[in-house]
Amino acid sequence: MLIVAVLFSACVDVEIGSEYRLDGSATHSIQIVISQDPDERVTPGQIAGFLSDLEQQALDAGLEFTRNEGRGATTVRITGTTSDGQDAGASINGLINATGLNTSPGVTAPFRGTFTRGTGAVGGTAYILDLSVDGQLLFASLASAVTDDQEAALRETLTMHYSATLPGDITETTGEQLNDSTVRWEIPPDTETQLQATSRTGGSGSAALFIVLGVAAIVAGILIAAGLGWYFARRKRLTNALGGALHRLPGQRTITTEGAWVAARIGGLTRRLSRTKPDEPADER
Repeated sequence: MLIVAVLFSACVDVEIGSEYRLDGSATHSIQIVISQDPDERVTPGQIAGFLSDLEQQALDAGLEFTRNEGRGATTVRITGTTSDGQDAGASINGLINATGLNTSPGVTAPFRGTFTRGTGAVGGTAYILDLSVDGQLLFASLASAVTDDQEAALRETLTMHYSATLPGDITETTGEQLNDSTVRWEIPPDTETQLQATSRTGGSGSAALFIVLGVAAIVAGILIAAGLGWYFARRKRLTNALGGALHRLPGQRTITTEGAWVAARIGGLTRRLSRTKPDEPADER
């Protein structure tokens, strides 16, 4: 019941967070910020005892425990790492139950969902966080033994959040984006909240490469089309030039058929002018 008393020690913020990595592993944490100005129902000794018990239970469960004092509040952070971050909901629930923050009988499972990896639309890799949290169940697991009046007061002093850091840059989310890769959601104590986010790695570079290759392909197509057009436009002249070159080769005819016809006409005209007869053909015998 000590945790219930601490929750009434003025404003308390409980933030559950996850950091998902490229290799598929994930680190989940629970951070509790407790005001150092508790009301008359909680003494500083009770808070110290609560934190000591919480640290011992976290260490016994193989978790990391850190504690910082400052700015009028005490901040504790309990952290656990898993090599397989896909079943994110189960990992977060396991952390809540292992720390002893769940005051209800048995185990609690307010989180459901997964963290998966896929292929981006234009290269790169897409990472998809698809979680949901039952705020009412999470609130009840933290303060299951309070009276109705205490529950109403606790709803005013307790705030709950979930934050997630994903690989790459966030492209879509239902939460509040804190920076390029981190999103945060507030968890109301009386409803279910969808915790969804998508990030991408390598998308910008792949998109730029795709554009460069596209432009290069277009330029290459234009050059090929221009070359073919030039070739067919000059094909007739090229053929004639090659034909003329063949006539000028050694041992070949040096006059074309049209030139022979003109020469024959000029020869006939010359003979008429000189009043000479054409040479008779040689005796075939």
